[in-house]
Amino acid sequence: QNYFNDVNGTKEDFDKMGLDWREVSSTYFQLVQPNGLVKPAVYSNDTGDYDMGVAMAAASCVHPTHREFGVTSGRPRVVGFFDCVMQAELISNQGPYTSISAFDRGDDYDEYGLCIAYIYHHPEGKTMYSNGREFKSGTIIKCGEQLPTQPIMAHCQPIIKKVSGWRDTPIFARSKEWQGRVKGGELPGPVCEILDTIEYFTPC
Repeated sequence: QNYFNDVNGTKEDFDKMGLDWREVSSTYFQLVQPNGLVKPAVYSNDTGDYDMGVAMAAASCVHPTHREFGVTSGRPRVVGFFDCVMQAELISNQGPYTSISAFDRGDDYDEYGLCIAYIYHHPEGKTMYSNGREFKSGTIIKCGEQLPTQPIMAHCQPIIKKVSGWRDTPIFARSKEWQGRVKGGELPGPVCEILDTIEYFTPC
């Protein structure tokens, strides 16, 4: 979000990038390594070369069912994957009840991701301190641990757990598939898997 604010990115800029959602999202998840870190890469098409993270964020913003832009500014609202670390911190302060909005955005994902931890890495190898804890490059911040200060979080990368998407069984309330479902039936398996994962990593 801060990056797009710094470069003054708008909806028109994203549309000009000519991003193919299916190709971008597939490429992104192929770059998620076994350790959960996204391998740095550049996404290229006829319009230019883009950091893979920027391409994924932009593609999700212009996706027909997402389209998160400020009405007045036209700037994108970048909505990332569900963050179990931040949710655990929220629950520790406000209680165990959790509400998840816009869950049907996963309807067009072959794979989806959850942030289950962060890893600290300073580009200059500096050690930092927060709340009596030492943070060296490689320090992992797990769900339920006290979050460090913002200057430390600025040098953290998310650790992603991949889960299956549910493109073949959309849950969008006005989709024909959802309208035609058996009332009282179960949610798609991948949706249940995500909810189970969130419940496992957070005390919700």
